[in-house]
Amino acid sequence: MPITTEEVVAIRQQLNLSRSVFAMYLRTNTRTLENWEQGRATPNAQATTLIRLVERFPQTIEQLAALG
Repeated sequence: MPITTEEVVAIRQQLNLSRSVFAMYLRTNTRTLENWEQGRATPNAQATTLIRLVERFPQTIEQLAALG
């Protein structure tokens, strides 16, 4: 299921993360995340799945951070 720009922003804000930190956890570039949030690009299927996982299970972000 595709994810909207508004959803990406809302999920990041609910986690109280900056763009740079959220991008790092998602293993993507800050500019890429910014493009997703501003509608200039769309996350691929893998990124969308990861964002949805974090949305449903916020504690996942801590596990992603531990991998970093």
